[in-house]
Amino acid sequence: MRSKTTDDDAFIEQLSTAAFGDFQHHAAATTLRLTQRPGSTTRIAVRGDERLGFVVVERERDGAWISAIAVAPSERGRGVGARLMAEAARLARGSGAARLRLTTAQANVEALELFLKCGFSIERRIPRYYARGQDACVLTRAL
Repeated sequence: MRSKTTDDDAFIEQLSTAAFGDFQHHAAATTLRLTQRPGSTTRIAVRGDERLGFVVVERERDGAWISAIAVAPSERGRGVGARLMAEAARLARGSGAARLRLTTAQANVEALELFLKCGFSIERRIPRYYARGQDACVLTRAL
């Protein structure tokens, strides 16, 4: 696990398109902007020089927020997502957050399964949250 550099931008854009393209129109640009917002921290999961995934964590007034998390399709089911989630929790705790939150599409069953296994619970559902009309789930985990 390492911090993002500008050399990671193309990887983040490409993986964002694959991971989030079904949910938002400009997934690559939107996610890249999230990595550049003040107060956000982006970590890249790596094996040697190979990039495997990323997570973007932002501090909010009463906790921390996972703005984006994605794992390369070839690495799904191999623990990369769990490692990224653990890193997000570590970053949130380090910033003084008492809870960690995220939003994901209700139809994204793989992601929901990962988040629930990592100790999150569904706080609420939001109808038609995403630009393409899918419903979302807001999940929360105490730290």
